[in-house]
Parts: sequence; C-alpha cells; structure tokens
Amino acid sequence: MGQHHGAKAGAADLIDQSGRGSVGESGWEGETPFNLVRYCYRRPSSENWAAALRDVYNVADIAVDHANFQFRMHGYDFGAISPTMNRTLGLLQGYLETGDPYLRETAEHVALSASMVDASNWPRRSYGRDAMFIRGLIALEDYLPGRGWAARAREALGRELQCPTLQGAYTDQAGPGGVHAAGNMVLKPWMNLMALEPMLDWLERYPDDPELEAVARQITEWVLAQFIRTEDDAYWPYEVAWGENTSPPQATDPDAKHPIGHCLFIYPARTMLFASRRWSDPKYLQAWEDSFRAMGGYERGAERVPIGGDHSANKASECLSWHQLHRWQATWEDGRLQTCPYTLPGEDLKATVITPDGPVEVKTEG
Repeated sequence: MGQHHGAKAGAADLIDQSGRGSVGESGWEGETPFNLVRYCYRRPSSENWAAALRDVYNVADIAVDHANFQFRMHGYDFGAISPTMNRTLGLLQGYLETGDPYLRETAEHVALSASMVDASNWPRRSYGRDAMFIRGLIALEDYLPGRGWAARAREALGRELQCPTLQGAYTDQAGPGGVHAAGNMVLKPWMNLMALEPMLDWLERYPDDPELEAVARQITEWVLAQFIRTEDDAYWPYEVAWGENTSPPQATDPDAKHPIGHCLFIYPARTMLFASRRWSDPKYLQAWEDSFRAMGGYERGAERVPIGGDHSANKASECLSWHQLHRWQATWEDGRLQTCPYTLPGEDLKATVITPDGPVEVKTEG
C-alpha cells in the first residue's frame, strides 16, 4: 500500500534517513483491500488484481496480530493495537474472491476480538472512528448468517448510540491514537461520518430501527451544520473544535481559529445521498453536490477529483460507486430495467446501466 500518505515507495524510501533505523509503514486500513477488489470490477486488469490480492494478504499476514486477533496500530512498535483499526471488510472480501478459509477465519476472529474489547471498554465518552469495526460484524451477517453477528453488531451500535456529545456529535475516537484521542475533545465532521458508516450499513439492512435512525439523523444534521459555503468554495472543514479551546492547542499560528482545514474527502457522497433519500430532503445531497463541484469533480475535462492519502483514495472507490448506484436505484424486474433516480431541481442525469441484456442508456430531465 505504500507509505501512510499513499505515496508509492521503494525500500530505500521507507528507511528513516536519520540513522535510527526505523521503518515507515503503510496506513493499513482494513477496508482498503475491500475497495481494491471492488475497483478491479470497474477497471479490470491483472495489475489491479495483483495489487488487491497483495493487500488482502498484507492485512491478513502482517496488519493483524495473530496472538490476540487485533489490528496492529501503524506508526507504533509491534505489540501496540488499536480499536480504531479493527476493520475486516477487506479480509471478508478476499475470502469471497478466493475461497481461502484463512481469510474468513481471520475476519471472524478479529471481529469477535474487537467486539469483546469494545464491550470491555465501557463506560466511555465517545466512539468516533472506533465504530468502524461494527461494519465487519454487519458484513459477516450478510455472508455467514446464523452465527450471531447481527446481535453483536446491534449491541455495539447500542453502546455507540449512548456516546454523542451535547452537540449531538462524536469526538475523534475513544480508543488510543495519540493527539487524535486527546481527552475526547477533538471534534471533526470527518470522524462523525465514520461513526455514521455502520449506522447506515445497519439501516440499509434493517430499516425499521427508530432509535438508531434518530441518532443517525442527529449526527447527519450536525455534519451538515458544519458545511461552509463561500463565494468561490464549498467544503467541510477538517476540525471544528477542541474542547473549549478557541483554536487548536498545537497550532503554530497565533491567529488560528476553529474551524480549520479544508477536507477534500468522499464520505459525504454516500452519507448525504442516503440522508436525502431516507428523509426526503434535498438539502443533504445539495451540500455534497456543491462540495464535489468545488473539488472539480464535475468540470469537463477534469482528470480527477484531488484525492490524497490512503483514507480518501480508499473511500473514493466505495462511496462514489455507492452514490452512482443509489442515484439511480436500478433494478431488473421481469426482464425490464426499472430506475428510481434522485435528482435535484433542474438537474439532468445520464448514466449507462449494465443489465443482463447489455448496457442501457438512461437519463433524466430536470
């Protein structure tokens, strides 16, 4: 996976030139092989498949500590683990593609271990990105039903539901992670979108859950309230608060004030469309459209949305694909293509939908 910030690096690049002999590590997000495999379906090639398979086994063999079935915390000495990193979608996707029972067993064992550690880490003040392990429990229920994964997932979600701040949001994380977890004070829209991910997964499968839905909507409203529109830009900031501090405590600029940063990230592609469809309100989707357009995503001739780092590149494949699919809600019924597109006022959409009878061009008229 290269270095933590997604750069492609050779062995020489990974060695700390200070002479201390330390080695840089990739940010082994457990969802990355999941999305690399999915990317192969969009851009099939032997090179892409080899990269995906390599990452599946990199996660299984190296990222997972097989003494305790926890993901190691990158950037720390071996032996350090982190609840924030126990993400098993890639392991499960690898099993589905290869049939290798080692990958399935590792996914199950990490999910079980993460669930037990999470239940033991109670009471707690927040979740943030710690909640991402719950996605693995939900996915295991999809493919290995009857083993209790759904019950464990809902129990974990129940704990998460009890931990929002008074603003109705989540701080960065309650698990370890240095400055990110400092006193449960760091407040970021990005982390709230991560806390939402397993909630959205659950509501897609079990839509009749009013308790969970109420919290999911509360968080989504908070995230939307942080959105910034200016004359020539539209974006979510990286960080909006750090406890009662008016600026980041580590800031070197004496004039730095919250909110800070400019996040070019893709999580809202899923969250905001989900919200608009679920709660029949275009305001959520409009925010995403405005931010994506500001990134250059809709500019004719634009090569790509400016995505940097393992986090953004990883989620682009998943969330943009989800967005495309659910914008159209295409189904194949009685030998015919049926679509239920979601459009904003005055918006025209065009797409090619692959069907059993071949590709079909679809469009809307605003």
